[in-house]
Amino acid sequence: QSVRPRAMVQATLVDAKAIVVNALVTAAVLGCVGALKRYVVSNRRLNPKDAPLPLARYSNAVEVQAGKRLLFISGQMGATADGQVEGTLQDQCRACFRNLRTILMACNMGWEDLVKMTVYMKHGHPGSLQSFRNAQDEAIGPLTQGPAAATFVFVDGFARPELLIEVEAVAAR
Repeated sequence: QSVRPRAMVQATLVDAKAIVVNALVTAAVLGCVGALKRYVVSNRRLNPKDAPLPLARYSNAVEVQAGKRLLFISGQMGATADGQVEGTLQDQCRACFRNLRTILMACNMGWEDLVKMTVYMKHGHPGSLQSFRNAQDEAIGPLTQGPAAATFVFVDGFARPELLIEVEAVAAR
């Protein structure tokens, strides 16, 4: 086995740090640190021109770079923190987004880090898609990077009969 002298390893680390510092200084001089940071830390939203356009507020795909921290969020129901189920579908949709935001913030993440959502909604509620979209727009607002990838599924019911919606998600930062 080849063993590097300690001084050589330290010099290599110093050289690597110098390269990174030089890149950041150069970017700052050119006024593009923000662009560099977004390139390094953002997840890439994809809607290829040869794929169908999304029917709602979602991306066809989101690419997550290797080495990012992943957060898998279990299905969040339309209930308050103490387990009380909200009344209307619109209220339950808002509660789902409130719960998602709480979990994202607890992990030092935000809506921009959301890469995938799966929405389960109970059949038979007129205006259900619009209720969801309204709650999503209220909670998330405009996104600079575009929306997460998403799947919307209608189901017959949930473990608690009063529930009308559940949303699970994946975030990456």
